[in-house]
Amino acid sequence: MEILYKNAVIIDGGKKFKASILVADGKIKKIITAGTLPKAQKVVDLKNNILTTPFVDTHIHGSYGYGVDSDDKNALLKLSLELKKQGVYAFCPTVFTTPIKQTVAILKKFAPSIGKEKGAKIIGFHLEGPFISPNKLGFMRKEDVQQISLKTLQTLWTAAKGKIVSMTVAPEVKNLNTLVKFAKKHNILLQAGHTSATYGEMLKGFKLGINHATHLYNAMSALHHRDLGAVGTIFYLKDFSAEIIADGVHVCPQAVNLFLKQKAPERVFIITDALTPTGKKEGLSNGQKVKIQNGVFVRTNDGVIAGSALTMLKAVQNLVKWGYPLEYALQAASTNPAKRFGLDLSIKPGRPANFIMLDKKTLTLKKF
Repeated sequence: MEILYKNAVIIDGGKKFKASILVADGKIKKIITAGTLPKAQKVVDLKNNILTTPFVDTHIHGSYGYGVDSDDKNALLKLSLELKKQGVYAFCPTVFTTPIKQTVAILKKFAPSIGKEKGAKIIGFHLEGPFISPNKLGFMRKEDVQQISLKTLQTLWTAAKGKIVSMTVAPEVKNLNTLVKFAKKHNILLQAGHTSATYGEMLKGFKLGINHATHLYNAMSALHHRDLGAVGTIFYLKDFSAEIIADGVHVCPQAVNLFLKQKAPERVFIITDALTPTGKKEGLSNGQKVKIQNGVFVRTNDGVIAGSALTMLKAVQNLVKWGYPLEYALQAASTNPAKRFGLDLSIKPGRPANFIMLDKKTLTLKKF
């Protein structure tokens, strides 16, 4: 069946243009920017609303009651269905730093789900640790932090059935070379995060190939005028990219904008870092009680920020509200993370018609 989507404002890869799209059997057949429109069995007038690529969330623990800390072995399959409703094409279920036995159990429980999902694609696991700084724990526990060892890496890899695609690491930890070699061999993206690193330690990691950062600003050494620290190094090295939690609480809008001014659009990544109870006022995450306070989840007993209640769409809306061009905000939420993990979501002939539609005024999801 051929469907013509006419009068669309297309945003793809940071570019914006008006066009109509002819889709045949679920694939893009033709993009028409001028001239006579082709005939089709069905015509949908998009009325100058936005047609764009779907979201890719590379750092999410869970949402809607489903996550990596759920008892339900089918939780990721259910999360996949819920995320698709929110315009998400793919995601990386992110596992907290926990005792190794617990991490192994989590990976074994959910690895069989990968490839069976019916909604958003599960790219693979993101391990947020365990090789992180005990001084930058965030929501994690000091006793669960590990030293790098080949044995531990092989144990985690086997438990995940080879489905680990990214890992957060503090570049200053001992035996970093062991991890780097393992990551290169198994195509694991290493991300600098939960780190107390100095400029020198960050630079060492960068030279070894660690050029992407986990939730910029949060749980990392700050910029100082005598040592750049992790934040300053990320700003200073132009080829360093970073993900950011754009809820306005984890990082204030002014600090977000500072980052956006420092980095080319292709180096900016949006994530949610959402927790399993997202959509509720309270619940459990990583075995700890959390509640919503000022728009984020905090640990109930001490008020430490635990994670966000963000969606990818809300993050895009926030960036636009704070002055970032819409086409770049969508690039950060879709094109950039897609490319990072080898996904092609581009709107061009021959590609699957995976696009989503946003209302031109409210930037809310619209049905075709």
